[in-house]
Amino acid sequence: MYDFDITLVFFNSRLHNPFLSIIKHLGDKCKICVWVAPYFKAGRTKKTNQLFLEYCKELGATVIKGQEITTKLVFVTHMTALNKDYLEKEILSYIRCDKKLSIQAFGITGHKSHKALLQAGFKKHIVFDKSLYDSILKEEDRYLLDSLEVLEMGNIISSYPVFEDFNCDYMIAIPTGLSFETETSIYLFLRNLLKFLNRVGKNDNIIIKLHTARDNEPPFRVGRLFNLFSRDNFFWKVAGNVLLFTNFLFINLPLKNKKVRDSITGAMYRKVLGRCVPLSQIHDHWNFGAELFMPGIRKGLITGRSSVVWFALTQKVPVFNCDAERRYFKTKYLNNHFDHYGVPFYDDNLDFDRQHWKRVPATNGKFDLIKFILSEVASCVNN
Repeated sequence: MYDFDITLVFFNSRLHNPFLSIIKHLGDKCKICVWVAPYFKAGRTKKTNQLFLEYCKELGATVIKGQEITTKLVFVTHMTALNKDYLEKEILSYIRCDKKLSIQAFGITGHKSHKALLQAGFKKHIVFDKSLYDSILKEEDRYLLDSLEVLEMGNIISSYPVFEDFNCDYMIAIPTGLSFETETSIYLFLRNLLKFLNRVGKNDNIIIKLHTARDNEPPFRVGRLFNLFSRDNFFWKVAGNVLLFTNFLFINLPLKNKKVRDSITGAMYRKVLGRCVPLSQIHDHWNFGAELFMPGIRKGLITGRSSVVWFALTQKVPVFNCDAERRYFKTKYLNNHFDHYGVPFYDDNLDFDRQHWKRVPATNGKFDLIKFILSEVASCVNN
């Protein structure tokens, strides 16, 4: 039977970015296992998952699937799909451990899945931001605060970076489709994004990164006309430029006609790509989480309403929000997130208000996850 100091249970690459910091900065001190659990959404990012696991090996971890092991610590990421039977039959029945700890998937709190962690014997729960955790915890789940020791790790990736060789002036992080209330929202976002790009320095290095929900995630799910007008060939460039000039003269036309709006949206996206370098062209791990690349951004993150804003603010990266909408109606629970760490629409103002950095915990907080893990491992030595 395999024996380890630390076991990190793997479901889906986009849930586990902190694992890479743990492996990179503890791999020379501890025997680390990444134990692959069966997960129903894993097929959405099959290629990225494999790349993630290969990188875990490169950093020094052992990757195991479906085999029995012993370990001092086991870390399970809290996500909404967890239940007691799944935890006990599909994971813990294979893993004999001294201590069980859970790590929050960003923004996830409460629900039956949190109760399942308690039922399965988890006592310590590690979250990114205690204040955010408390603000989105539902009343019926507040009993958890009496049963769990909640520890705030802040932005471990900032304190313990992974891709230390990456840098750029600006990064555009395309938000998830959930962030856009309507197809008109996408048009308005790209219009604002183009205005921003036209104002930054021509020599500034700008990287664009797509969202990571699926392998090769399309930037926007708008339709055929968007795809045609975003093409980089002579005919569609000319046709797109004509549309953009017409749009300049009749600025509200796309808001009234879907076909025109989709076409102009595609033409604007082509313009955006013409000013940027896709992360996929310069980095092998481009489809990993955007937060892994935050430490290398010099001048600012350009995005909309996205959780990556929190990661940027914790390490004092200016954030320029190109989404002027103020409230979510399609996904109302995200309003609590935006109220906590969202930044206002930049509105042609390139002077970032540094007061926004104070809305999130500092990266050098009192709790250091790496040192905490080492102390937990040491406490198991004589058990």
